[in-house]
Amino acid sequence: MEFRAAFAEERRWLTPALVINCLAIFLSLTRSLWLACLLVLGLHLAWRRSKWLWTLPLLPAAVLMVPGLKPMTV
Repeated sequence: MEFRAAFAEERRWLTPALVINCLAIFLSLTRSLWLACLLVLGLHLAWRRSKWLWTLPLLPAAVLMVPGLKPMTV
């Protein structure tokens, strides 16, 4: 995200790369990847001192409330 803000001229190739990367993460089914993404998001929000950091614990709860999704069992 920081690279995109700092180097605006590189957006031409960066946007498709970010879309592909986000799609790959979204389609992945590994729990550790989802937890790592949540951790990185939390670190990014803490670094930016964002007030959205306080809503971060609600994100997993909101995802579980989506109809049709069941919690994974081991």
